[in-house]
Amino acid sequence: MRSRLKNQIRAGAKVLALFSFGLASCSSVPEAKFTKYEFPKGAFLGAPQKRPYEKLGQVRGKVNYNSLDAKHEEAALCRNYYNKAVSDLIKKAKEQGGNAVIDVKSVVFLLDGQHEIHSDPQCSDDGAEGQILVQGIAIKWIKPKRNGMFIPPLIPDAPEATPEPSPVPAPNSQPLPQASLPPPGQPVAEPSAKPVEITAPYTTRIKR
Repeated sequence: MRSRLKNQIRAGAKVLALFSFGLASCSSVPEAKFTKYEFPKGAFLGAPQKRPYEKLGQVRGKVNYNSLDAKHEEAALCRNYYNKAVSDLIKKAKEQGGNAVIDVKSVVFLLDGQHEIHSDPQCSDDGAEGQILVQGIAIKWIKPKRNGMFIPPLIPDAPEATPEPSPVPAPNSQPLPQASLPPPGQPVAEPSAKPVEITAPYTTRIKR
């Protein structure tokens, strides 16, 4: 009884859902016969922890289905078409250049304009037609560098300093003599002056 009342409340909210999801997603008409759908690969209820990715944006989907199916229970129908709606999210993610969808949720609009977000399938049913609304975030996998780990860019080493060239000695150069100093306490002897010999200038005699 409580489940039926809740479904009636949700059925009235489908009109609001058309305005919210109608432009952002494509709607499919109820199917005449039952088709089995599996939860698609590449869809995640949460966020993957061991694989790097890039977020591309939110994607939304909506599927209407025939709820007057006596061969299948209401919960089974809801989950089956929930899987189909999630598969549509994967297609939209690939259209944006993505590979997968994370944080997959089902959305239910209420009569008061509020909405509920659930991690499990939650459908609305007006007695003849059921509806499932889903949303998620399209992502693109990022290729790791080495062994699944990112390798930061290497910082180039500083160039080695060029050694200064050693001075080349001049050709035929001799080391200059160094003056030796006397022991401490002895006076420094002054150099003796060498006498300069003065010679008379040469005279030239003219022979007659």
